[in-house]
Amino acid sequence: MAKVHTVCQGECLSSIARQYGFKDWTVLHDDPANVELKKRRPNPNVLYPSDPVAIPEPKPLTAQRPTGDWHEFTVEREQVRLKVQLLGLDGKALAKQDYELTVDGQTRPGTTDDSGLLDEPVDVTNKTALLKVTVPAGDETRELTWQLNIGSLDPVTMTSGMQARLAHLQYYTGAIDGNFGPLTRGAVMAFQQRAGFDATGVPDEATLNELQKQHDEVT
Repeated sequence: MAKVHTVCQGECLSSIARQYGFKDWTVLHDDPANVELKKRRPNPNVLYPSDPVAIPEPKPLTAQRPTGDWHEFTVEREQVRLKVQLLGLDGKALAKQDYELTVDGQTRPGTTDDSGLLDEPVDVTNKTALLKVTVPAGDETRELTWQLNIGSLDPVTMTSGMQARLAHLQYYTGAIDGNFGPLTRGAVMAFQQRAGFDATGVPDEATLNELQKQHDEVT
């Protein structure tokens, strides 16, 4: 009988699959026991805390090798990548922008592509990263630093997940606290107006779907 894993904050199918010894998240996502989960959470990178994930029994592989010698076996593992698009205050991409990304105590320099995209491999167990960018500021330069919480984004249907996506798209400047107050409502209205919807401030299904779409396209 399959085990059931209860999702905690910050977990995704990739991290859960690694925890139970599977090479990638598709083993869990495509398992028949998770058909209802797949319908509710089609994006494997975004799960609700307390979501149940069925963990199938592992299927051991066998290999025949002669005794009296050393044999090497290679285990495949999923490569997770951190992708962030850097935009200036004018909304334009910071193309060919040098940066420093610190993950697990190691700092790596890099340069964004023509669309301002940072694309770096990370381990599925990494939860935080530090990003530093030095940008022109008139005749001087300014160093910008961001603490990135990897895997901490809540689903868009939760107020905290909606706030985070609005913040990433520069519509929301308040705290990611899950409280739907005037600042959050104003951000929703601004997004709706830019997206061509009626600016009601109500995060209906069409608004949330468009927010999810635009956010995923950028980040």
